[in-house]
Amino acid sequence: MTTFEQHVRARTPTREEIDHFLDPEKLSWGQFDPEVGYILGNYLPQDGIDNSVTINTVQKNGTRSAALYADRARRINTYGNSFTQGAQVSDEETWQEYLAAHLGEP
Repeated sequence: MTTFEQHVRARTPTREEIDHFLDPEKLSWGQFDPEVGYILGNYLPQDGIDNSVTINTVQKNGTRSAALYADRARRINTYGNSFTQGAQVSDEETWQEYLAAHLGEP
């Protein structure tokens, strides 16, 4: 049986993983932010269907990049968990992109 200490040690990030997360020049799912803890980062995780790679890019303000109407200001913004974030799909496949296409505006 696994002890609590073994459980915690197995899930503790390594120094290299922490350094990678703190380095703004590295591709990572998130980047350290002193105000909110982290903001999304640009990355290519292998988390799609059949282990396909998804493309996740963010703007300078930390929000997910939009494919449709990229030149227009957003009227609808969403905040929440990994579903809201659009985890496991590429930028142009998020439900926010489908909503923008349906409404004909960002």
